[in-house]
Amino acid sequence: MRDTHSHESQLHVHERVALAARRTPGATAVEHAGTVLTFAGLEESANRLARHLQGLGVRPQARAGLYLGRGTAHLIAQLACFKLGVAAVLLDPAHPSARVTTMLRHAEVAVVLADEHTSAGLDEDPGVPVVRMDGGAWRSASAEPPGVAVTDTTVCHVAFTSGSTGAPKAVLFRHGALRTLVHTLVEQCAIEPLSRGSWLCSPGAGLVEVDCLPLLAAGAAVCVPEPEVAADPGALRDWLVAERVSHSLMMTATAERCWSLDWPDDTALRTVRVAGERLRTWPPDTLPFEVVNVYGSSEATVVTTCNLSAVSRTLTEEERLHRAPPVGRPVPDVRVHVLDESLAPVPPGEPGELYVSGAGLSLGYLNQPATNEEKFLPNPLPDDPHPVLYRTGDVARRWPDGEIEVIGRADDEVKIRGYRVHLGEVESALARQPGVLQAAVAVTEPADGERRLAGYLVTAPSAPPLLSEIRRALRRTLPAYMVPVTLTV
Repeated sequence: MRDTHSHESQLHVHERVALAARRTPGATAVEHAGTVLTFAGLEESANRLARHLQGLGVRPQARAGLYLGRGTAHLIAQLACFKLGVAAVLLDPAHPSARVTTMLRHAEVAVVLADEHTSAGLDEDPGVPVVRMDGGAWRSASAEPPGVAVTDTTVCHVAFTSGSTGAPKAVLFRHGALRTLVHTLVEQCAIEPLSRGSWLCSPGAGLVEVDCLPLLAAGAAVCVPEPEVAADPGALRDWLVAERVSHSLMMTATAERCWSLDWPDDTALRTVRVAGERLRTWPPDTLPFEVVNVYGSSEATVVTTCNLSAVSRTLTEEERLHRAPPVGRPVPDVRVHVLDESLAPVPPGEPGELYVSGAGLSLGYLNQPATNEEKFLPNPLPDDPHPVLYRTGDVARRWPDGEIEVIGRADDEVKIRGYRVHLGEVESALARQPGVLQAAVAVTEPADGERRLAGYLVTAPSAPPLLSEIRRALRRTLPAYMVPVTLTV
């Protein structure tokens, strides 16, 4: 294992990518849609785009909307933003255009990076330049680095999460926190320059920091499957095997389905990082790869990790039946506390709310001072040197061996397909529909393991709305995973 105090561990992600480009310029950085981009090509493209954005007047500490799907252009755009000290606002082209417009306005972006497909889907003129990544203008800019310095507190990403007030919240990720989590995952998952990894998570989720960026930082290749492959466990298994992928990150539901499949003993896959909902089952001991549970949030990046395969091998079958898979132990420079309502530690084995401090914390929410005060507290714990304590909302307990287990929530937040959803945001959207007097939303967990939302409505007797009209209205403003599968009056 590398020295944790090595020079590389002190570099920000884009600096590590630049180092990889100098060391192995011809090595593959990205494979997508039948094309290959080397590290030299990735570095040159990111520099050209950064210089082009400079020419448009985009300055450090500005924000750029990344309205792009998973793929090469998205990674070039992220690195260009990093090089300029500009925050990349992560957007998902699969979301309704009205929701994307709201996010762009809230983030007050200086530019939008898009392509032919996504730019056509913009709900309205964003009022700022739209740079087409599939166009040629930016490719003629200088390939010299822009020469902008970033600090640990410089914002690298803005990612939106569901909000309890009925509107999405924008979380401000820091370069310092990104550097810490990337270095941790490179070390703990043994990602090396010859490794090959996948990118499966949504381009609009903060999980891109956990998914593809550790690979590029290590000088490894990022392989991007087509959407239909990423959505089908069997097809995904076959693609991972055929592409000789050694490291992958999967959402919980996908991972649990994938590890129930048959895997060839000679697969190149070595580690699968699992993120999203709480795991309900232990990975089988017969898998030819290790399963690493990665727990965290947009507000605190990676908090704890756990090699579930290694822990499972130490337990009897009876112990696995009566103990849920843990989220593990804190990563370096991060502390976790299980506290009661008075912020006093609870004894091992007792439930309490999970709080986090340390290097992984974000800068909080954009333009949400009241929510920041509620979630990011002055740290009162005398044995913790970090000044801020983040309230996760997760209910957890610490086992005597030090492992943390998350057992529920202290609020109405749930995870659907790996996305955080506040039921209050969905209920607010339902309540705004004509003819709806009251609305409640609950989570169902069918046998297939795919959590879904169910809506329950009280409607006006004199003019009851059509449920099909309500669904259509919700799809215009909410992502598909937030639209209840069933509506009951």
